[in-house]
Amino acid sequence: MNSELLLNLQIIFDTLEDDYNITYFSRWNDRQKLTGACVYYGQKKLNSAFVYIAEYSVFRQHPISDPSICRIIINPPEHRPLPSPSSRIEIGNIEHWEEIFEKVQDIFMSHLKWSRELFRILEEGGGLYELLLSAQKYFDNPLYIHDENYTVLAMSTWVVGMSPIIVDEEKGIRTLSFEMIEHLKSNPEYIATLTTHGAQMWTPSYGNRRSVYANIWNGDHYCGRVLISELGSTLEPSALNMLDYFTQFLVRVFENDQAKNNNALTFESIIGQMIKGEAPEENVIQMRLKLIGWKRSHRYVCFWIEHNQSSSDLIPYPRICSAISLILRNSFSICTEAGVFTVCNLSLSGYTEPEYSEKMQDMCITTRAMAGCSNEFYDFLLLEEYFRLAVKTLDLGRNSAKGEQHYFRFSEYALDYMLFHFTSDFKISTVCSDAILKLFQYDIEKHTEYIHTLKCYLENGCQQTAAANALYIHHSTLVYRMNKICQISGINLDTPETRLYLQLSIRLLER
Repeated sequence: MNSELLLNLQIIFDTLEDDYNITYFSRWNDRQKLTGACVYYGQKKLNSAFVYIAEYSVFRQHPISDPSICRIIINPPEHRPLPSPSSRIEIGNIEHWEEIFEKVQDIFMSHLKWSRELFRILEEGGGLYELLLSAQKYFDNPLYIHDENYTVLAMSTWVVGMSPIIVDEEKGIRTLSFEMIEHLKSNPEYIATLTTHGAQMWTPSYGNRRSVYANIWNGDHYCGRVLISELGSTLEPSALNMLDYFTQFLVRVFENDQAKNNNALTFESIIGQMIKGEAPEENVIQMRLKLIGWKRSHRYVCFWIEHNQSSSDLIPYPRICSAISLILRNSFSICTEAGVFTVCNLSLSGYTEPEYSEKMQDMCITTRAMAGCSNEFYDFLLLEEYFRLAVKTLDLGRNSAKGEQHYFRFSEYALDYMLFHFTSDFKISTVCSDAILKLFQYDIEKHTEYIHTLKCYLENGCQQTAAANALYIHHSTLVYRMNKICQISGINLDTPETRLYLQLSIRLLER
């Protein structure tokens, strides 16, 4: 396996072309051999591993005869004979040539950073999923890997427009759809791709979206295929070079037999174990978090999503997973037979509660689903606890939902949950305030609304003016009612404990 990511002019050109006026580009013998950039000032000793950058006047005064030297020429004249064969990029309308030099240096540094990240993932025990996450950031497009049986071994995310993928809950695997598999097996064009080596551009007959694919070979053994779907940004020609380089890391994983090892602890399997209460050791979780840039102490929130059974057209859970990945940055979702679990890293995404709530509400409406949202938490090891809280929230919300509500936050039901949880050993009337029970009975017998008056009075901090305004009654009427309430029930509102007990009692009896 090559230890160094080498660039060529095609890779540099693909990065520069959107931002600069490139007037001429020639690849000539453009092998991947470049390790950096140098300023050209006419020096005699040149290295073919560098691309040399200077104004046209410098190259005219000190021409380079060696065609193996790559060069970037700044501000060439508009009309001149075609240059001699060589790998070169010519850029016009540049006020300061140093800008291009710095930009090219940044290109080399960004690729070096990605290369180092891939090596770090392998060195720290990462597998296919962690590698795909890193590659998705680089290619700005989703990737997945399937084997010779079309079982999906790893997937960075699923986005609408990708090949349909189904989940076999009994076997715990994901595969391409049966219809897709049958089509591929009978497609001569596809069959011809099964023996190729190196990255290839592919426009399938069943769609109009291009892909870049590479078969993964461990020696002569076919391990599977990695595909990049052109759904985020345009796949430039240099994507072929980069996928070839990336595939070397995938081969290393297959060499270690991690890809098909059912016991391999991918991040997805760790999440699945955690929400089942079967979490691996803490150091294993911390290592996996590190590989994807998450920390144990980051701020998180959990969601549990299920079908809205009142809807006649149910969206498959994999598509709901995809919808969430599109709207929530730095989130991770897994499908189960019962629903979709999502954890979002709020420290990295920067979302506030109103922001992610709005996104999830819109998602629920679009996918005709219902979602429960946990409280936020600051320890990833508590994931299972907050997963159960999200499930409980959806249950509470669904049982009390009014109208078209689809999204429920635990904070909306926390008080009711705590009240009923701590009164489960007795009847509600047994633990409620005697004074409140008297008022309830009086209201029933006399058709009065003293409970409502007292509730409003307490909710307004025992402020008579505010309570009277909320009740739309005169101040003197409120005073009369409060005197009557005290006479009937014998309550004393002087202590905060008493006021809280009365409020909780009213809430329990109303529920």
